[in-house]
Amino acid sequence: MALFKKKGFSLIELIIVVGIGSILLASLASVFVSQSKTYSKFSDIGETENAARAVLDYMAREIRMAGAGLLDKDYKFRGGVSSSSFLPFSTINSSTGPDAIRIRGNFQGVFGVISTTVGGTDINDESIRVNYREKASFSAGNFITISDRDNSEIRIITNVSSDKRTISFANGNGLDYPHKNGVIFNGIQELRYYVAPNGTLYRNNFEANGNQPILENVESLQFQLGVDVDNDGIVDGNANFIGETININGINYTVTVNMIKQIHIWLLVRGSVQDETLNDTSTYRLGDLNYQPPTTFRKYRRVIYNTTVTLRNLRRES
Repeated sequence: MALFKKKGFSLIELIIVVGIGSILLASLASVFVSQSKTYSKFSDIGETENAARAVLDYMAREIRMAGAGLLDKDYKFRGGVSSSSFLPFSTINSSTGPDAIRIRGNFQGVFGVISTTVGGTDINDESIRVNYREKASFSAGNFITISDRDNSEIRIITNVSSDKRTISFANGNGLDYPHKNGVIFNGIQELRYYVAPNGTLYRNNFEANGNQPILENVESLQFQLGVDVDNDGIVDGNANFIGETININGINYTVTVNMIKQIHIWLLVRGSVQDETLNDTSTYRLGDLNYQPPTTFRKYRRVIYNTTVTLRNLRRES
């Protein structure tokens, strides 16, 4: 009977196989790490793009409503102040950093009628009762406009009852004119968009919940005003703020709120993951601002978005 000898791998062969396998595994691991880093970088900037686009769209919708429910009449304040100085929006322009914007309007659709006769006899009467026409209500820090055929006025609200129907003004800041039951009111909300020093974009509604962070890693926010100086519906030039003097075809104009037809917005946001292969020395143009990333942030990818908002509620026909 023949005997067969079984021959295995020699030690040298095993060492060679293990060595080749290790090299292959190391190569695969290197490719995996490289792909993972690339995915991380581009996934991060993709998320940044989506967030920036959503925030810009939301901001544009609210800016478009600036002046809603505010410029239909000449609302009077205490002390003779009128709606001509209670601006529906204003910008804070910076030549080196982010701008800011403040807007006013009936953003929440708060309106209805007064259910008690108020005003005209005692300006120290600081509370009124209201009936809402929609499922919305006032908050402290909002404004209320009250208008009848003869008189229109506006006050800031300092307190709202638990049932939301009794609203109060500051002591001694009651209504000047007598208003009958059923007089229409509008709710005016005030909003501000600004960028904090840490790069967070905030929406401030001046109510109890105050500042609301809506986007991080914002490097610049810029606004420019599209100005129509001759009321023909066509933008003739750009301004940075109301009250600025601009030159159009050799003529100087002082920009007023009724000249504003559009607002141009630029938003520059960086990602949160560094790219070690990147050294971003680009100059980004945002309106009249040239922005270059500081040295410490040049390894981050960036996205820039811009949009133009056509304003619907600012022009009041004389």
